[in-house]
Amino acid sequence: MRIRGKGLLTAVVVDDQKTYGKSAWDLCLLMKNYGVLAKPTHEHIIRLAPPLVISKEDLLKGVDSIRKALVDLPTAPKADH
Repeated sequence: MRIRGKGLLTAVVVDDQKTYGKSAWDLCLLMKNYGVLAKPTHEHIIRLAPPLVISKEDLLKGVDSIRKALVDLPTAPKADH
């Protein structure tokens, strides 16, 4: 997995060989459970576009939510879509 982008407009590139065979969609569903909405594109990229005006507290809360979703990813069921 790697991060790319500029400023707050970023993307997470998901390598399913390193994410236990899970896709960007699977990770987005987990992130949603923690309050982060994101859009998977091209089956292996997750777009992140937080508000233009965001507090440091909210930004760190979002990062922590993504971290929790990544921790859950190995044991999460593979989603049908």
